[in-house]
Amino acid sequence: MHCLTKLAAYAGPLAVVLCFVTPATKCLAQTTLVERFDTAEALSAWTLLDADSWQLAADQPRGMLRLVQKASAYTPPHRSPGHIALWETVSWGDFDLKVRVRSTHPDYGHRDVCLFFGWVDPAHFFYVHLGKEPDPHCHQIFVVDGADRLAITDGGEKDAGAPWDDAWHTVRLTRSRATGRIAVYWDGQNEPMLTATDTRFPIGKLGVGSFDDTADFSDLRVNGVAVSVDAAP
Repeated sequence: MHCLTKLAAYAGPLAVVLCFVTPATKCLAQTTLVERFDTAEALSAWTLLDADSWQLAADQPRGMLRLVQKASAYTPPHRSPGHIALWETVSWGDFDLKVRVRSTHPDYGHRDVCLFFGWVDPAHFFYVHLGKEPDPHCHQIFVVDGADRLAITDGGEKDAGAPWDDAWHTVRLTRSRATGRIAVYWDGQNEPMLTATDTRFPIGKLGVGSFDDTADFSDLRVNGVAVSVDAAP
């Protein structure tokens, strides 16, 4: 019952929590969480690695989280994004994340938005870099594993990147802990834009941000296997 109590305390009023416990996994739950950014307390569930770069705004029905500065005061230990907002509610194993995103940076080749997952610490995590013009450092799925970012995207460099404009877009990110399968979908498309396979960091936090641009985030929803913050991987 501790697991149910723990997760219910973290889940907001829009969350549906079905909790089960097994001896091997300690405290896992099939969980749906919906994050709102329309209250003064909304950021209490987030760690902002450069708090001065982030703001809340009420322009969307559920509010939005705004990344408003290109430069970041955060210095990562290895070459990786400078703007990171981590959702501290729970950690995740398998998950299906959807979020509405809007790039607010003037157009250029590396115009980007990033999604973070499998976050263990600043030197161990995955991220998706959704960039406009693909190259070895743009529009890839990356891992940071005690060293500078490394692209792990299936098939290497893509022919087309994320078609950023000034409108809102929906990005979906899925991950299977057992197979390591990672897939990124754009605006409801059936075929993924990016895929990768990697079984490192099977449980970790989720987050949003950018390498060094500005962006808005709203309507964040995750369905998956949530892990209590005090449970061992």
